[in-house]
Amino acid sequence: REIFLAAYGKNFAAGESHNTTFAFNGVTATAALAALELADDAMVERCEAVGDSLRGALREAVGAHPLVADIRGEGLLCGVQLKRIEHPWLSFEHFGYPELADQSVIAPLVCHRLYPKGFFAFSCGHDWSVLRIQPRENIEMETLQAFAEAVREALDFIEELA
Repeated sequence: REIFLAAYGKNFAAGESHNTTFAFNGVTATAALAALELADDAMVERCEAVGDSLRGALREAVGAHPLVADIRGEGLLCGVQLKRIEHPWLSFEHFGYPELADQSVIAPLVCHRLYPKGFFAFSCGHDWSVLRIQPRENIEMETLQAFAEAVREALDFIEELA
């Protein structure tokens, strides 16, 4: 709790985008330790392979997209750096949140477009222009490809608005 409040006490909205990074409770810590006990070399190798496949699918689907600046990650953690869009009503100020004017609206918009298709992604806690992707370890390769295509469709839609 002390670390969370020191980092986000003045700007809780930014901290909230971390979801449960700093959940500060014993249940989460116990679950994390139990998960670590299940990890073995084969699981780590699968996570690396799945992450590489995800980043490859994203590079193929959106790597050259005008709204994509970078695709990066390690293992199952992936980030897609999106370019800020300049549009009079595609901003947090327009939505009534002037205190979030320094945050990019693009990753939250992509997340909003992905959700109805059954995909959950998030904005990074400190930089809302980064789409944060953390698939489960046993995800099917076909689902990764479908996700990459859904990201392309979302970006195409947003590009047409801008």
